[in-house]
Amino acid sequence: MSVEFEAPAAVEQQVQGFIRKDLSAVNAVTAGPVSQHDMDGPLGRQMQLFADGVVTYTYVEESCTDGPDCVCLVHVKQEGGLGMEDWVMCRKRGGMWKVEQWGVEVPGEAQ
Repeated sequence: MSVEFEAPAAVEQQVQGFIRKDLSAVNAVTAGPVSQHDMDGPLGRQMQLFADGVVTYTYVEESCTDGPDCVCLVHVKQEGGLGMEDWVMCRKRGGMWKVEQWGVEVPGEAQ
């Protein structure tokens, strides 16, 4: 598989883990550990909002950096529900893509 599929799949796994309240699924694809407190707190409640509507996870073309510690962006967009939209930075660590940061500013994109 390539970054176009692997990085968005990691973000989707994180979101679905929050929706199912599956802490191990969330931590499997998260760069830093997520605690049960995070799962039950504002972060978890915000992620639960993605359960309404269809959510797409799209690799942002030409956002990937080169090297062993490469970084890329994934665009997350909800159709329906609240219509949430965000950009997520992912980093390849140990051969796997990990979700590193939500709310990344993308030059030229209105947020």
